[in-house]
Amino acid sequence: MNAPFFTKEKNGMFSIGYKAVIETFELPMQSPIPLYDKKVKGFPKDNEGITMLEALFYHIQFALKNEGVDLLFFALLSQKLEEEQLIELVQIKHTGETARRIWFLVEFASKKTLPIPDLKYRKEYVNALDENIQFGLSEGIVSKRHRVINNLPGTSDFCPLATKTDEIVKYTEKYKGFSISSLFVSSDTNTILIEKMAYSLLLKDSKSSFIIEGEKINNRRAQEFAKVLRKAGKHLVTDAFLLSLQQEIMKGSKFNKLGFRTEGGFIGEHDYETGEPIPSHISARHEDIAPLMNGLYKSISLVESDSNFDSMIAAATVAFGFVNIHPFFDGNGRVHRYLINHILSLKKISLPNGTFPISAAIRYHIEAYSKVLSAYSNSIIDYIDWVETEDLNVKVLSDSAVYYRFFDATAFSLFLYECFDYAITVLIPNELTLTFHFNAFKEKVKAQYDMEEHHYSLLFNYLEQGNGLLSKNAIKKFFNEYSPDDITYFENCYQEVKAEKTL
Repeated sequence: MNAPFFTKEKNGMFSIGYKAVIETFELPMQSPIPLYDKKVKGFPKDNEGITMLEALFYHIQFALKNEGVDLLFFALLSQKLEEEQLIELVQIKHTGETARRIWFLVEFASKKTLPIPDLKYRKEYVNALDENIQFGLSEGIVSKRHRVINNLPGTSDFCPLATKTDEIVKYTEKYKGFSISSLFVSSDTNTILIEKMAYSLLLKDSKSSFIIEGEKINNRRAQEFAKVLRKAGKHLVTDAFLLSLQQEIMKGSKFNKLGFRTEGGFIGEHDYETGEPIPSHISARHEDIAPLMNGLYKSISLVESDSNFDSMIAAATVAFGFVNIHPFFDGNGRVHRYLINHILSLKKISLPNGTFPISAAIRYHIEAYSKVLSAYSNSIIDYIDWVETEDLNVKVLSDSAVYYRFFDATAFSLFLYECFDYAITVLIPNELTLTFHFNAFKEKVKAQYDMEEHHYSLLFNYLEQGNGLLSKNAIKKFFNEYSPDDITYFENCYQEVKAEKTL
């Protein structure tokens, strides 16, 4: 077979699919991993008589069958081609499944209706997205115009997609039909202990969300933010709600600005000598925030109403989509992690207090967290045209909204699944065991010693820190009224409960 039209040869192999089109038309986006093959099904045997648009059709057909839907690609391609070319492209084999999908995806991604009449032929409906490749809605919306079922988990204003990689599928199979309550079924832990464990994890999650941002937080502030986290899944996410959430999150913080951005935004540093911005992430233009957020809200509604849509994929697309947009002046990171909790709560993936220790899990995966955020930022920053402002901020000159509307959420989804798995297999069992040990320890000590309630936990915590032994400093500062025999008794009680069978 001769080389398919406009593809580049490499070691006798051919670049096909999205990569071939992106490189040929110089679309402002990263090319996927190259796909090469000498014998590609669906391509003509030679190039003679093949037009550029026909070759383009074959490459897109290959991509849809093998790589899935890339909405960013369709949006940028729609900007590159003239309307007449788009019309000709979607009318190649226009009643076939591929042509109808291309037609629908072009109009969906570009938010433009081509001057083509609705399809009159009675053709069997085809899904816009192949659920063998990517995560889509189980029940889509029928588009009679294209004879296509729109099973995309979003709208033209916001629709990230995730691919069903082998790694992600392993997690989806592992947690298929999973319920948090299953963690406690086989244990003899009573409801009170489970609630204590859940509250302890809630406080740790609250602290972790601030620590991730590099901020110090005391127990009082952690308790206040814990109240905010408990709102997850209980309120409709709107501009007004997120603004009130931001106010509660930023309460007491210095040097912060509240509300949605009314100017450009970036994450990064300033040049030491000139003060020039050195962005590592450029936020969405402030004039694009309203439509992007409205799209995000509609996406939440779609994935919430579809009980079959994967919980972790839903949380990843919404929450990471929010932090990519960076709509607020400040507090974006904590609201982003709140939204993970919100989606999981809507999907009934939460502890008895309605929360899930996702920030605590992220804290243990902080390097991977930074890498997955940076990977997205690096994938778009070279395609965004910006200038420095007088106040050393950035002003985006190009139409960059498309990069926040449509992005590949696969890496975000895998990362979130890894954190979820860590919480389920490590954090929650460890915290439950710790709660069980403390309760048993308290009962043993209380049988012989009458203390103020907080002294039992203080005593247990210092024994934890000392691996079962109280340090001289701890004894001198908090327990100097007790005799050496008393101290030995406390230490023995601790060792005994630690030796007992765990949950």
